[in-house]
Amino acid sequence: MLRKTMLLSCTVIAAVAAATGPAVPAAAQESCDVAVEKAKAEWRALTAGNHTVAPAMRINTSDGRHLTGSQLNYAWVLIDRADQACIDPEPAKSLAYIHQVQALLHPPPRQF
Repeated sequence: MLRKTMLLSCTVIAAVAAATGPAVPAAAQESCDVAVEKAKAEWRALTAGNHTVAPAMRINTSDGRHLTGSQLNYAWVLIDRADQACIDPEPAKSLAYIHQVQALLHPPPRQF
C-alpha cells in the first residue's frame, strides 16, 4: 500500500510539473542570456580577448576607470558563473552575478 501511494504521489508531481511548463519564463531566460553576452562583450573589450591577464596589470579606460588584472580575472569568473546559472533554470542568480560584474568593472570614481 505504501509503495502504491508513493508511486501515485510521484505520478501526480510529474503531471503537475508537466502541466505548469518550464520553471523559467522565456523572457527571463532571454534577458539572462542578453545580460551575460553584454558582460562578455565588455570583458573582451577590456582584455582584448586574452583569458589570462596578469593580476598586477593596470588598465586605464578612456572613461577614467582604473582596473587591475585581478579585477578582470575575477570578473570572468563571475561571468562564467552567470552563464552557468542561465543554463540551469536560475536567471535571478545569474542576474545577481552580472550585477557583481558590473559593480566590479564600473567602480565609483576615486576621491582625491
